[in-house]
Amino acid sequence: MSEITNNDILLISLFFGIGIIGGGFKYLNTNSKVKWYVLIREILTGAFTSTILGIITKESTSFSPLMLFALAGIYGFGGIAILNFAVEAIKNKLLSGKEKQGDESINE
Repeated sequence: MSEITNNDILLISLFFGIGIIGGGFKYLNTNSKVKWYVLIREILTGAFTSTILGIITKESTSFSPLMLFALAGIYGFGGIAILNFAVEAIKNKLLSGKEKQGDESINE
């Protein structure tokens, strides 16, 4: 594992900040009435999603920092939808593996 540099800390901070903006835009774009607890939840989910996926994208690709920031904004905007998609994909993968093994208890 490589050492964390100042550049990495800056990127992670920017991913988090861009996720806050993306989550806020998503909420304000889809809701006409502001409920503060829902807004804060959307902002934190967007920040978490964009930070985690931004780090994964940075480590697995050779995109430029500007491309990474754009993707982090999209990840922040998608927030909860991206997390729900990941949960469903994992569930389907696990269930298909159990069906191949002949386990009938998952259909009950």
